[in-house]
Amino acid sequence: MGPEREHEACANTRAILMVGVNYTVEPLQDRLTKPLNRTTTDRSLASERKKKSLCASLYQRWPEHPNFPPQIIPKLKEDCLHGTVVHTLKCVRDTNHKLSIKSCQSIDKSINLAHSAWMFKKYRYLNSLRVFEVAARNLSFTKAAEELYMSQGAVSYQIRELETRLSLKLFRREIRQVSLTDAGERLYKVTRRALIDIDSEITALTSSQDMATLTIAASTYFTTRWLSKPLTQFLNTHPDMALQLQHSVNTPDFKVGKYDLAIRWGKPPWKGVISRELMPMPMMPVCSPDLLKGHNTLQNHPISLASFTLLRDQENVDLWPDWLRKAGVPEEAIIHSRVIADPVVRTQAALDGQGIMLADGLVDAELENGSLITPFDINLEGYGYHVLWDETVELSPASVQFLGWLMTQA
Repeated sequence: MGPEREHEACANTRAILMVGVNYTVEPLQDRLTKPLNRTTTDRSLASERKKKSLCASLYQRWPEHPNFPPQIIPKLKEDCLHGTVVHTLKCVRDTNHKLSIKSCQSIDKSINLAHSAWMFKKYRYLNSLRVFEVAARNLSFTKAAEELYMSQGAVSYQIRELETRLSLKLFRREIRQVSLTDAGERLYKVTRRALIDIDSEITALTSSQDMATLTIAASTYFTTRWLSKPLTQFLNTHPDMALQLQHSVNTPDFKVGKYDLAIRWGKPPWKGVISRELMPMPMMPVCSPDLLKGHNTLQNHPISLASFTLLRDQENVDLWPDWLRKAGVPEEAIIHSRVIADPVVRTQAALDGQGIMLADGLVDAELENGSLITPFDINLEGYGYHVLWDETVELSPASVQFLGWLMTQA
């Protein structure tokens, strides 16, 4: 292919890229120099001039040398001649040729614009469908006009336009009445269903905006063992509040500022937050009574813990070292231990007799029914559940309301 033909093909391609939204197939220079059709209306004349001005501006910004490989030029030129705009744009972008990042971004933008124009062209009769639905539901153009605050002539025009665009006869026009054709019946059913779905979704979206949304961070252990039951009553008495529970409160990257309120176990203070004690919860060793069969001296000698498996939390929050120090047991004396980060799973492991764990007062039910026991009367004080929030954020009215309610439940 000679240099002149290659330059011509590139010019055609750039024209497609720059005016793709107009679905032109003529070269850019032809479009810029083509005389205006004097028979067009003033509005069309202004629109055509605007398009020419846009083309000229875009042409100046487009790279002069896209460097398309010779083997792709015939295909691009063929696509240009057939007006397959989006296909041409994607072909230019995806073919292995050297284009700058800026050029690729321009191509992607042109693809989006061309696709948007195609979608608008394809669905430009949506307003006519709305008019059709009302007319079909009432089987009267007059009643449709009254409902839509339009003239009867405007309703008739919209229906005719829709029938023309779809190449379908939707209504049988009879003396002083209209009826639906088979095609009209089918279109009415699907249009009616779609409009109802849209209206329902909009209603749901707008109504949810009126609800106060509150995001609370709390562990699954605390939620299942304590929070869930009183929370049911709160939600029943506050239907205008949408509550979201997040359970990542014990993860290493947890940040209080991501939530309205957080309920966290631990020992204050915490940096960068305001805390309020919800319920004090000393830590104590618990285990299944079946685990102690044959070990009657355990209660009097904590050092005998060396014969058992300790069920531990993850290392950064594990309190067994503190408890062993308080009990006078060297940590190196402990031979067997298992790390179970999830407190729900760790509690179940203790119930199943797999070892001894440190637990708080949320296992009171198991202590009362005897499924768990406390082998030692040695507790770690100062721990408990606290409500936290970011010190730099003012609590929302919903947060204040929930916090006030929560403090009365402890």
